[in-house]
Amino acid sequence: MTNNPMHLGLILMAASDSPDVQILMHSFSAYGFELHLVSDGETALSSIPTLKPDLIFLDVTQPGLSGFDTCLQLKEQDETKHIPVIFVTTPTDTVSTVKGFSVGAVDYVTKPFQIEEVIARITTHLKIRNLQVLLEEIIANLQTEVAERQRAEEALQETMRMVQEANDRMKNDLAAAARVQQALLPDILPTFPGVGFAWTYRPCSELGGDSLNVFPLNDDHVGLYVLDVSGHGVSASLLSVTLSRVLIPRRDPSCLFIQSTGSPDTETLASPAEIATRLNRMFPMSEDGRQYFTLIYGILNIRTGEFRYTCAGHPPPLYLSPNQELRSCEIGNVPIGLFEDSQFDEGIIQLEPGGRLFLYSDGVLEAKNESKEIFGEDRLQKILEATQRGPLQASVDGIVKSALDWTGTQQAQDDLSILAFEWTPAVNTETPTKLDTQVILSHRFSARATDLSPARTMTRTALNNHGWHSDIVEDIVLAIDEACQNIIRHAYGGECDEPITLSIELHDHNLVVVLEDHAPTVSPDCMNPRAFDDIRPGGLGCHFMRQVMNTVSFEPSSTGQGNCLRMVKSVG
Repeated sequence: MTNNPMHLGLILMAASDSPDVQILMHSFSAYGFELHLVSDGETALSSIPTLKPDLIFLDVTQPGLSGFDTCLQLKEQDETKHIPVIFVTTPTDTVSTVKGFSVGAVDYVTKPFQIEEVIARITTHLKIRNLQVLLEEIIANLQTEVAERQRAEEALQETMRMVQEANDRMKNDLAAAARVQQALLPDILPTFPGVGFAWTYRPCSELGGDSLNVFPLNDDHVGLYVLDVSGHGVSASLLSVTLSRVLIPRRDPSCLFIQSTGSPDTETLASPAEIATRLNRMFPMSEDGRQYFTLIYGILNIRTGEFRYTCAGHPPPLYLSPNQELRSCEIGNVPIGLFEDSQFDEGIIQLEPGGRLFLYSDGVLEAKNESKEIFGEDRLQKILEATQRGPLQASVDGIVKSALDWTGTQQAQDDLSILAFEWTPAVNTETPTKLDTQVILSHRFSARATDLSPARTMTRTALNNHGWHSDIVEDIVLAIDEACQNIIRHAYGGECDEPITLSIELHDHNLVVVLEDHAPTVSPDCMNPRAFDDIRPGGLGCHFMRQVMNTVSFEPSSTGQGNCLRMVKSVG
């Protein structure tokens, strides 16, 4: 090779030295080519690895290994098969010219050399070779790029598969966590003479930070709370679940709700303020987590109607008296966990017979519409006043429906938690068996067959607590179940998520069962039973309900929509 800046390529020529060859060598140099001359084919083959020529001239008549054989060997090796070969022949040697093309030559020149012609042919074939080399490089680069893209796509597919697996695991974990959280909510609210409870919980996502519960403390007192952990998602849910576990009453001296006096015979209930103080010590807000929670916890005396409570940064409870006087019971305390030495005040609400108390989280008041206007306490109060004459659960559900309607999305922006109770004590405390009106059960559930079994269990438990004969209880449970199936089948036209509200009250010696739905209004004639000799399927359920209950009738719905079925059974 040469350092000549005009160097356009190195040409290896296997031919005998002659004046024509010398002239050709000088001409090549003048045009920027470098010519390396060897005497025969064997020398040419051995020189190629070192010289790495760009083009090869082979004299057909060279001594030793012929030009044809030399070309064949060049074309059989991967390292040399792409080097262009030009044969040198005589003008009259047509046979050699044809044979040269057959063994792989790209062109031929004749002696004596015509310099301009030779230069033109060399230039053309070097350009073609350079283009081939460039094309090969492009193809190689494309193949490399395709291979890299294929590897990248395979890596992306693998990453996507791993992400999907992680996402599936996360969904399964969230679903499991949601089931755990749901299991800690009250499945069946306890029943107490003279007190009816209702609740609802609507998290804004799979996992919520709210929690609530109702539980007996002793024969005369019931504990209840609603709490709201700051933030959302997994961390809020974990703290909420932990608090729910801590706030489960246990029958041992370490119970959070017992105020120890040193003697098991004289243990008393811890006050609501003491409960808040204990929780504040147990759950200080950490520097990294920055989590705290609000809480309303109270103790209801079911005999006197006194509700003693503390409200730690939580929305105050709303009390609705029997004469529809509504008042907010404000107690100003900071949330739990903010300050180590927080002190918590208490309040007392004296319920009147028929009075209702509502505990709720701030997700109700702070629900916003498209204009960012909050739902607010005024709207909440109007809902309570409008639904006071209906079942307690219908009033609670009406709050949630109104708040979601206000948002316009039917999706809770924050967790919605509501816990309410109504105090309906005996009129004559000396003869508690003679009740004027007593709520036995208030329950709301979806119009689905899977929700009927829990409803039957709740009804059976509530009725058995009053000591009625088991045959009477089972008849009433079956009559209610038959009525619910008719609502699902005939009123709603099949299973759906629409509600059925069940209310059972004792009026003197008459047990009053009221079932309400939100389905299109049906004709009261649908409750007329068929004749026993009518062999068409269906209709016998109405016979059974009328046989078990003293009266079965339709009434206007308390919600202003849907249907209301009223059944009365004498239990005196």
